[in-house]
Amino acid sequence: MIVSKPTILGISIDNIKGKIKNLKELGFENPTKMIVSNPGILGLSIDNIKGKIKDLKELGFENPIKMIVSKPTILGYSIDNIKGKIKDLKELGFENPTKMIVSKPTILGYSIDNIKGKIKDLKELGFENPTKMIVSLPPILGYSIDNIKGKLKYYRHLVYFLAPSLDANIIMERYPIGIGLAPKRISLAMRILYDKKISFDYPKIIRCLTIPKKFVNDEDLKKHHKLNRLYNEYFGN
Repeated sequence: MIVSKPTILGISIDNIKGKIKNLKELGFENPTKMIVSNPGILGLSIDNIKGKIKDLKELGFENPIKMIVSKPTILGYSIDNIKGKIKDLKELGFENPTKMIVSKPTILGYSIDNIKGKIKDLKELGFENPTKMIVSLPPILGYSIDNIKGKLKYYRHLVYFLAPSLDANIIMERYPIGIGLAPKRISLAMRILYDKKISFDYPKIIRCLTIPKKFVNDEDLKKHHKLNRLYNEYFGN
């Protein structure tokens, strides 16, 4: 903490104790953890923090305390900055930026140019509605485009191999969270359909992708030589 914010050494212990007490009174359950994550909080007045909570509520955020706990650096953003981000996101076609920010407060740290660039990159990869994808899975904004390209390539080869009538882009667009799944996890989902000789369609593939990991075993992949070979070809052993 001291390395992160050396000025802590100049703050009295009574001041720190008082800040922890005041934060608890505002509804923060674990102020110590918040301060560890963002020591700059110690430099903010309680009136400043109260004002930020009030301003966030007025902008339509139902639970500002939860947002601040998730991303304490929000306390360092000016309310005009947050208003501007909401306005910019609406102009990009996002209907409910407030809901997006609640689900992923780190969006406040992305520049609008960064978000525009991600939308453009997703369109160039063949996705028809990148905005909808981002709404479904805001963390996409934090994925590198190379990561998304690699995952799309793998989906395309699996689909070509097992269900050539389907479109990998549509699978990823309907179920964006699949972008974050490990390649072996994707292979296992496809294998469930393949081994049971179930015809491939979008709902069935997406349903298999959503099966909790505890119900499948990565070691099972080794039993399916074709899928295992395909996995090794694109992602190594």
